[in-house]
Amino acid sequence: LSKGVDVRSHVREVDSRLREVELASIQDYIHESDNLLHLHTQIKSCDGILQELEALLGGFQSDLGNISSEIKSLQEQSMTMSVKLNNRKVAEAELGKFVEALTVPPRMVSEMLEAEVNEDYLGFLLALREKLEFCAGDELVRKAAALQDVEPELERLRVKAASKVRDFLLSKLNLLRRPKTNIQILQQSVLLKHKAFVAFLRDHGPEAFPEVRSAYVDTMGRIFRGAL
Repeated sequence: LSKGVDVRSHVREVDSRLREVELASIQDYIHESDNLLHLHTQIKSCDGILQELEALLGGFQSDLGNISSEIKSLQEQSMTMSVKLNNRKVAEAELGKFVEALTVPPRMVSEMLEAEVNEDYLGFLLALREKLEFCAGDELVRKAAALQDVEPELERLRVKAASKVRDFLLSKLNLLRRPKTNIQILQQSVLLKHKAFVAFLRDHGPEAFPEVRSAYVDTMGRIFRGAL
Protein backbone atom coordinates (compact mmCIF):
# COMPACT_ATOMS: atom_id res chain seq x y z
CA LEU A 1 0.00 0.00 0.00
CA SER A 2 2.87 2.27 0.84
CA LYS A 3 4.20 1.73 -2.69
CA GLY A 4 0.84 2.29 -4.19
CA VAL A 5 0.22 -1.33 -5.08
CA ASP A 6 -3.39 -2.15 -5.84
CA VAL A 7 -4.46 -4.78 -3.29
CA ARG A 8 -7.22 -6.16 -5.38
CA SER A 9 -4.95 -6.51 -8.36
CA HIS A 10 -2.40 -8.30 -6.23
CA VAL A 11 -5.00 -10.70 -4.86
CA ARG A 12 -6.23 -11.51 -8.30
CA GLU A 13 -2.66 -12.17 -9.41
CA VAL A 14 -2.01 -14.52 -6.48
CA ASP A 15 -5.29 -16.30 -7.04
CA SER A 16 -4.43 -16.73 -10.70
CA ARG A 17 -1.08 -18.28 -9.82
CA LEU A 18 -2.66 -20.66 -7.36
CA ARG A 19 -5.12 -21.86 -9.96
CA GLU A 20 -2.28 -22.37 -12.39
CA VAL A 21 -0.39 -24.44 -9.83
CA GLU A 22 -3.54 -26.42 -9.04
CA LEU A 23 -4.22 -27.08 -12.69
CA ALA A 24 -0.62 -28.08 -13.19
CA SER A 25 -0.87 -30.47 -10.23
CA ILE A 26 -4.04 -31.96 -11.63
CA GLN A 27 -2.39 -32.44 -14.99
CA ASP A 28 0.60 -34.10 -13.31
CA TYR A 29 -1.73 -36.41 -11.38
CA ILE A 30 -3.62 -37.27 -14.56
CA HIS A 31 -0.35 -37.81 -16.36
CA GLU A 32 0.93 -40.11 -13.58
CA SER A 33 -2.39 -41.85 -12.98
CA ASP A 34 -1.34 -44.93 -14.95
CA ASN A 35 1.84 -45.19 -12.94
CA LEU A 36 -0.08 -44.71 -9.68
CA LEU A 37 -2.56 -47.37 -10.72
CA HIS A 38 0.29 -49.76 -11.54
CA LEU A 39 1.92 -48.93 -8.20
CA HIS A 40 -1.37 -49.59 -6.41
CA THR A 41 -1.68 -52.93 -8.21
CA GLN A 42 1.84 -53.85 -7.24
CA ILE A 43 1.16 -52.94 -3.60
CA LYS A 44 -1.93 -55.14 -3.58
CA SER A 45 0.05 -57.93 -5.20
CA CYS A 46 2.77 -57.55 -2.57
CA ASP A 47 0.11 -57.66 0.14
CA GLY A 48 -1.18 -60.90 -1.34
CA ILE A 49 2.32 -62.39 -1.52
CA LEU A 50 3.03 -61.32 2.04
CA GLN A 51 -0.20 -62.93 3.19
CA GLU A 52 0.70 -66.15 1.38
CA LEU A 53 4.20 -66.01 2.87
CA GLU A 54 2.72 -65.47 6.32
CA ALA A 55 0.43 -68.47 5.83
CA LEU A 56 3.39 -70.52 4.54
CA LEU A 57 5.54 -69.57 7.52
CA GLY A 58 2.67 -70.37 9.84
CA GLY A 59 2.33 -73.81 8.23
CA PHE A 60 6.10 -74.29 8.37
CA GLN A 61 6.09 -73.44 12.07
CA SER A 62 3.29 -75.93 12.61
CA ASP A 63 5.24 -78.57 10.64
CA LEU A 64 8.31 -77.88 12.77
CA GLY A 65 6.21 -78.41 15.87
CA ASN A 66 4.95 -81.73 14.46
CA ILE A 67 8.47 -82.75 13.47
CA SER A 68 9.72 -81.91 16.96
CA SER A 69 6.97 -84.07 18.45
CA GLU A 70 7.81 -86.90 16.04
CA ILE A 71 11.52 -86.64 16.87
CA LYS A 72 10.72 -86.80 20.57
CA SER A 73 8.49 -89.80 19.95
CA LEU A 74 11.22 -91.51 17.91
CA GLN A 75 13.75 -90.83 20.67
CA GLU A 76 11.44 -92.40 23.24
CA GLN A 77 10.84 -95.39 20.95
CA SER A 78 14.60 -95.70 20.39
CA MET A 79 15.26 -95.70 24.14
CA THR A 80 12.53 -98.30 24.66
CA MET A 81 13.95 -100.50 21.89
CA SER A 82 17.46 -100.08 23.32
CA VAL A 83 16.26 -101.24 26.74
CA LYS A 84 14.43 -104.19 25.17
CA LEU A 85 17.52 -105.08 23.13
CA ASN A 86 19.76 -105.02 26.20
CA ASN A 87 17.24 -107.11 28.13
CA ARG A 88 17.11 -109.55 25.22
CA LYS A 89 20.92 -109.81 25.13
CA VAL A 90 21.00 -110.47 28.87
CA ALA A 91 18.24 -113.07 28.52
CA GLU A 92 20.03 -114.73 25.60
CA ALA A 93 23.28 -114.82 27.58
CA GLU A 94 21.52 -116.38 30.57
CA LEU A 95 19.70 -118.82 28.29
CA GLY A 96 23.02 -119.73 26.68
CA LYS A 97 24.52 -120.46 30.08
CA PHE A 98 21.46 -122.49 31.01
CA VAL A 99 21.59 -124.55 27.82
CA GLU A 100 25.35 -125.08 28.12
CA ALA A 101 25.03 -126.15 31.74
CA LEU A 102 22.32 -128.68 30.89
CA THR A 103 24.03 -130.03 27.78
CA VAL A 104 26.15 -133.17 28.09
CA PRO A 105 28.38 -133.49 25.00
CA PRO A 106 28.78 -137.04 23.65
CA ARG A 107 32.59 -136.79 23.94
CA MET A 108 32.26 -135.94 27.61
CA VAL A 109 30.08 -139.00 28.16
CA SER A 110 32.41 -141.37 26.32
CA GLU A 111 35.56 -140.02 27.99
CA MET A 112 34.13 -140.15 31.51
CA LEU A 113 32.83 -143.68 31.03
CA GLU A 114 35.78 -145.18 29.18
CA ALA A 115 38.95 -143.06 29.56
CA GLU A 116 41.61 -143.55 32.19
CA VAL A 117 41.74 -141.21 35.16
CA ASN A 118 44.50 -138.67 34.49
CA GLU A 119 44.96 -134.95 33.99
CA ASP A 120 42.76 -134.96 30.87
CA TYR A 121 40.08 -136.81 32.80
CA LEU A 122 40.22 -134.09 35.45
CA GLY A 123 39.00 -131.52 32.90
CA PHE A 124 35.85 -133.56 32.24
CA LEU A 125 35.45 -134.16 35.97
CA LEU A 126 35.49 -130.42 36.68
CA ALA A 127 32.96 -129.83 33.89
CA LEU A 128 30.69 -132.47 35.43
CA ARG A 129 31.09 -130.85 38.83
CA GLU A 130 30.00 -127.47 37.43
CA LYS A 131 26.90 -129.03 35.86
CA LEU A 132 25.97 -130.86 39.06
CA GLU A 133 26.36 -127.73 41.17
CA PHE A 134 24.44 -125.63 38.66
CA CYS A 135 21.52 -128.02 38.72
CA ALA A 136 21.51 -128.30 42.50
CA GLY A 137 22.08 -124.65 43.33
CA ASP A 138 19.13 -122.94 41.62
CA GLU A 139 15.50 -123.62 42.46
CA LEU A 140 14.37 -122.40 39.03
CA VAL A 141 16.68 -124.90 37.38
CA ARG A 142 15.27 -127.65 39.56
CA LYS A 143 11.83 -126.87 38.18
CA ALA A 144 12.95 -126.75 34.54
CA ALA A 145 11.52 -129.43 32.27
CA ALA A 146 14.89 -129.80 30.51
CA LEU A 147 16.47 -130.98 33.75
CA GLN A 148 14.20 -134.00 33.80
CA ASP A 149 15.85 -135.20 30.59
CA VAL A 150 19.47 -134.54 31.51
CA GLU A 151 19.45 -135.35 35.23
CA PRO A 152 19.53 -139.16 34.80
CA GLU A 153 22.54 -138.85 32.50
CA LEU A 154 24.34 -136.56 34.95
CA GLU A 155 23.65 -139.00 37.76
CA ARG A 156 25.00 -141.89 35.69
CA LEU A 157 28.18 -139.94 34.98
CA ARG A 158 28.51 -138.92 38.64
CA VAL A 159 28.29 -142.49 39.86
CA LYS A 160 30.73 -143.75 37.22
CA ALA A 161 33.17 -140.89 37.85
CA ALA A 162 33.07 -141.41 41.60
CA SER A 163 33.83 -145.10 41.14
CA LYS A 164 36.73 -144.48 38.75
CA VAL A 165 38.22 -141.73 40.94
CA ARG A 166 37.87 -143.98 43.98
CA ASP A 167 39.86 -146.73 42.28
CA PHE A 168 42.45 -144.20 41.10
CA LEU A 169 43.02 -142.73 44.56
CA LEU A 170 43.14 -146.14 46.25
CA SER A 171 45.82 -147.20 43.77
CA LYS A 172 47.84 -144.12 44.69
CA LEU A 173 47.46 -144.90 48.39
CA ASN A 174 48.72 -148.42 47.77
CA LEU A 175 51.97 -146.89 46.54
CA LEU A 176 52.52 -145.48 50.02
CA ARG A 177 52.53 -148.99 51.46
CA ARG A 178 55.46 -150.16 49.38
CA PRO A 179 58.73 -150.57 51.23
CA LYS A 180 61.31 -147.81 50.91
CA THR A 181 58.77 -145.40 49.45
CA ASN A 182 59.62 -141.73 49.81
CA ILE A 183 56.35 -140.70 51.38
CA GLN A 184 57.00 -136.97 51.32
CA ILE A 185 57.80 -136.93 47.60
CA LEU A 186 54.86 -139.18 46.83
CA GLN A 187 52.48 -136.97 48.79
CA GLN A 188 53.67 -133.82 47.02
CA SER A 189 53.90 -135.24 43.50
CA VAL A 190 50.85 -137.48 43.52
CA LEU A 191 48.37 -136.92 46.30
CA LEU A 192 48.52 -133.12 46.45
CA LYS A 193 48.60 -132.97 42.66
CA HIS A 194 45.29 -134.83 42.54
CA LYS A 195 43.54 -133.06 45.41
CA ALA A 196 40.79 -132.01 42.97
CA PHE A 197 39.81 -135.67 42.69
CA VAL A 198 39.50 -135.87 46.46
CA ALA A 199 37.41 -132.69 46.49
CA PHE A 200 35.06 -134.18 43.88
CA LEU A 201 34.52 -137.29 46.00
CA ARG A 202 33.99 -135.19 49.10
CA ASP A 203 31.30 -133.06 47.43
CA HIS A 204 29.74 -135.45 44.90
CA GLY A 205 30.80 -138.97 45.81
CA PRO A 206 29.32 -139.74 49.21
CA GLU A 207 29.31 -143.46 48.43
CA ALA A 208 33.08 -143.49 47.75
CA PHE A 209 34.63 -140.71 49.80
CA PRO A 210 34.40 -142.40 53.25
CA GLU A 211 36.24 -145.45 51.92
CA VAL A 212 39.05 -143.33 50.42
CA ARG A 213 39.36 -141.27 53.58
CA SER A 214 39.50 -144.39 55.77
CA ALA A 215 42.11 -145.95 53.49
CA TYR A 216 44.25 -142.82 53.70
CA VAL A 217 44.00 -142.65 57.51
CA ASP A 218 44.77 -146.35 57.81
CA THR A 219 47.73 -146.11 55.43
CA MET A 220 49.25 -143.11 57.14
CA GLY A 221 48.70 -144.73 60.54
CA ARG A 222 50.65 -147.82 59.46
CA ILE A 223 53.45 -145.71 58.07
CA PHE A 224 53.79 -143.65 61.26
CA ARG A 225 53.58 -146.72 63.46
CA GLY A 226 56.27 -148.40 61.39
CA ALA A 227 58.44 -145.33 61.67
CA LEU A 228 58.24 -145.42 65.45
